[in-house]
Amino acid sequence: MIDTQREIGGLNAYCPTKILNIRIKIMKNIKEQIQLLLQKIKPKQISFAIKHSHNDIYYELIKITQFLPINVEFIERIYCVLNDIKEHPKCQCGKLLNYRCFSVGYRKHCSSKCSHNDIKTLNKYKETNLNRYGVNNISQIKNVKEKKHLASLKKYGTDCVLQSKIVKAKIKNTCLKKYGVNHYNKTLEGRKFNRLKALNKISFQKNNGFPVSPFIGKNEIKFINELQQYCNYTIKQNINIDGYFPDGLIEELKLCIEYDEKHHNIKKQLKHDKIRNKYFKSIGYNIFRVKEKDWIENKDIILKSFIKFI
Repeated sequence: MIDTQREIGGLNAYCPTKILNIRIKIMKNIKEQIQLLLQKIKPKQISFAIKHSHNDIYYELIKITQFLPINVEFIERIYCVLNDIKEHPKCQCGKLLNYRCFSVGYRKHCSSKCSHNDIKTLNKYKETNLNRYGVNNISQIKNVKEKKHLASLKKYGTDCVLQSKIVKAKIKNTCLKKYGVNHYNKTLEGRKFNRLKALNKISFQKNNGFPVSPFIGKNEIKFINELQQYCNYTIKQNINIDGYFPDGLIEELKLCIEYDEKHHNIKKQLKHDKIRNKYFKSIGYNIFRVKEKDWIENKDIILKSFIKFI
């Protein structure tokens, strides 16, 4: 066994590379010894064995893994040495990751938010769902939708959980406890998030050659582009008509095309859409409106109706 203090102490203080090389050698030496022990002892017993029977390895492990907090379990230090981890692993957001267990190691993300924001995780999730169910999201399966609908009706007497007064009251109370206001959008963080979101949308519109409009849905552009394949007229996107921005517009036919995503099912939005429809009709425009749910489930039927419509 190498004596760390003697080897490092004998070096010139101006040779950090030499000190680092010695530490790497020590780490390799301890790693080999732990690997030999694991051939005889189970991973569950390795911490106890090192603490009580191998004091030299125990103290060297603590020195090598000084980057870890003092109160961590000893098995975490062993895991770091075996996997050549020299710094505490961090999440993509910069926060320290939690150690899970010896077989798995550290978590990949610090929270569910970071997990959902990770592009690799989202792509894996989509691939798995496509291979198993043929959809990007499990909630798009008819059986799952029906189950959710029935569960919501039984528990709250509404079609959707978020329509329940009980759930709305809980959300408000949670926001009041956490942020001191009844809605997250009223907080400084929420407002900042919405401002940045709006700026990103504007930059996306400019970079892709679209006119600047208040809102563009996630799947709206794909929907319009797919309709364009079955239409001889050019479908212009988000053209300003007296302050309204229809998702698609065929000027020759005076036809407004609307793609209604989930938020269009809210009462306030439904009222707004009715007023919008009345105005378009009053100035001589026809409306072809498609719900996102119908587009996902019955695309062929909608395409046939669109061809007849034009």
